[in-house]
Amino acid sequence: MVPAARLLSAMAALETGRFLGWITNQPPYCAFHAWLGRGEALAQSRRRFDTGDVEGAGQALPDEIVDGPWLHGTPDDCRQQIAAFRQTGVTSILLYVAPTPELVTGADALTDVLAYLASS
Repeated sequence: MVPAARLLSAMAALETGRFLGWITNQPPYCAFHAWLGRGEALAQSRRRFDTGDVEGAGQALPDEIVDGPWLHGTPDDCRQQIAAFRQTGVTSILLYVAPTPELVTGADALTDVLAYLASS
């Protein structure tokens, strides 16, 4: 039997992968990554997306593509990543919050995490 937290983590990872596979292959993002010279690195993801395999498109994304613009990890990890962006001069950050187990367990969990990140 799979513990509930592990199952929820797997579900969150799957949903996040689907989202990344979908969004990265949308025309504006695809063009942006091509402009950055990442077209070849995203070719396998694009091929899977074009055949309708959105989940596979997310799985085919190279780690460096995911780790560059996407914040992920513990709240402390995310705070450090936000601070690193700020140090380079980034003034606006748009957060997509994946439904992780920590955020679905309580009514105030999301508010608490966002308040914590905002204080970084």
